[in-house]
Amino acid sequence: MDLDHASPLCGAGMESDCLLVRAHREAFALIEIMAGPEADAQFHFTGIKKYFNSYTLTGRMNCVLATYGSIALIVLYFKLRSKKTPAVKAT
Repeated sequence: MDLDHASPLCGAGMESDCLLVRAHREAFALIEIMAGPEADAQFHFTGIKKYFNSYTLTGRMNCVLATYGSIALIVLYFKLRSKKTPAVKAT
């Protein structure tokens, strides 16, 4: 972290506050770099791992969508299946 390029908001005696602000900015920049689409390019998956993995945002999204879709299909199946009524027996 450079102290040479002091922010105009940093006054005399506030160097520690300025360092804290710069540290937060650098941390957020690091998070943006790690979580952005650039992170997807470093993984080279083949087969089904290319679409369903826990390393990339797209892979995680596909896992979630597949899970929600299968739950919705199971619910629809049990709601829409025919309800067979037993035949009336003559007594």
